[in-house]
Amino acid sequence: MPVIKISDNVYSVGVRHPDLKVFDLLMPLAYGTTYNSFLIKGEKNVLIDTVKLKFFDEFFQNLKEVIEPSKIDYIVIQHNELDHAGSLLSLLKFAPAARIIISKTAENFLANSFNIKLDFIKVDDSTEIKIGENRSLKFVSAPFLHWPDTMFTYFKEEKMLFTCDAFGAHYCPKNGIYSAEMSKEEYENDYFRQFKVYYEIIMRLYSTKVVAAYNKIKDLEIDLLLPAHGPIINSDIARHIKYYTDWSFSAPDPGLKKVTIVYSSMYGSTMKMAYHIESLLKNRGVKTFTAEIPFAMSESQMSEVIKEISTSDAVLFGSSTVCATVLKPIWDFLFFLATVELKGKSAGVFGSFGWDPQGLKIIELVLTNYKMKLIKDMYKIKFVPSEDKLLASETFVDELIASMNGA
Repeated sequence: MPVIKISDNVYSVGVRHPDLKVFDLLMPLAYGTTYNSFLIKGEKNVLIDTVKLKFFDEFFQNLKEVIEPSKIDYIVIQHNELDHAGSLLSLLKFAPAARIIISKTAENFLANSFNIKLDFIKVDDSTEIKIGENRSLKFVSAPFLHWPDTMFTYFKEEKMLFTCDAFGAHYCPKNGIYSAEMSKEEYENDYFRQFKVYYEIIMRLYSTKVVAAYNKIKDLEIDLLLPAHGPIINSDIARHIKYYTDWSFSAPDPGLKKVTIVYSSMYGSTMKMAYHIESLLKNRGVKTFTAEIPFAMSESQMSEVIKEISTSDAVLFGSSTVCATVLKPIWDFLFFLATVELKGKSAGVFGSFGWDPQGLKIIELVLTNYKMKLIKDMYKIKFVPSEDKLLASETFVDELIASMNGA
């Protein structure tokens, strides 16, 4: 990504990673991503975030087009994850006098990420750092968006809010770096879907924290939202912020219980069990969402299921057992659920097996580690469901409803 001048004093110096297919071995990507970094030039020169270490050389060349790196006065690390902070130590070799600015929560993260003593300034909501005559940076603590150490940086004189992961998207624009440069088709069909997926997978878990952060920025004058991934948002700022607040303020109907059922089925037996359970729950007045977990799950499928799980009172997991373990799609999905708040939700396990239901026991172990409220008895059927074998699902559903009701 070439250097792009955003204003007389602010430059984009980040890099693109368009061929990245999976982010952090966790999140499938359709359009790659960007690692955004911004340089503010003036009496004091300030760098907002670095990039992933793999791209340091390109990043460093970008910087040198704009400034002699030794003249950088401050490096703001808004979040210590290595896609943002990974090039910090390499950059400090060329900018040894630069002071690092971090949130008050970030000191431990910084120390354990780099295992070296670093010179830093800790800031919070009350901190303002002057970077020139009538020019200053203010900081907004935004914990858990999406790490405890996250903060935003507000450049009041330029009406720019640097938001780290918030309002970001894993998306490489086809042209330029601004949302307004996209065609309507690209915005709606490609970018906005990734903007929504990013929220569902990264931010929905912390929706109450999104609301808290919104309350801190709602009165700021903002002409640009500059996230750490994806395009700079330079049009309809209020609308993009409202997407986050609308998605975060939404809550399930407290008077209606909801269960999400996810499953993978080798020959259809576990699938039959899933839909039989669903019909019984619906007959009891329970709202349901049922999804097969495929071998290669797209980011849109994943975000949809995560959204449903996040607003459910209980989650049921179904899998065939093969070679004493679960099917790979369920394995992968269980791993991904480490990013989702499951603690306290009711859960149950079901599935077909041949001679040993060991796979179902593995699912139970994982759900216990996630601190879900696991119902006592798994629901298992040997080989193919019959009418008689499906009768046991009545007891399984009774236990689940009791668990959701606090029993």
